[in-house]
Amino acid sequence: DLSALFLRRCFPSTYFLDYCNQGTQSASGVYIEVDLDEDLSFLGSAFPHTVDGQVVTFDIGDVDLECGQISFQVEVSCDVELGATHCSVAEIYPQDPCGQPLLGWEGPVLQLP
Repeated sequence: DLSALFLRRCFPSTYFLDYCNQGTQSASGVYIEVDLDEDLSFLGSAFPHTVDGQVVTFDIGDVDLECGQISFQVEVSCDVELGATHCSVAEIYPQDPCGQPLLGWEGPVLQLP
């Protein structure tokens, strides 16, 4: 989940990136890519990250059956029209929603396209 309380042009704003592992096993090598709107400039985060243009990658590492939050700061361009909409997208990896069935599970295993 990617959210910001508000975005004001010419001022720093904070985004909050919430993630959860609601599966049945730990995930390893986890990272999140945030593709920022073209009118936003990434200012920084205390969480380890890399920046490539408008894509910010946060290296999460191993995630047990838990939730976490990352905050980071952006600044909206002063040239943006008042009331403009800004679209930023976050994607978490790896994306293997099924994994292996629970040990000892004898019921059905469904796989959807």
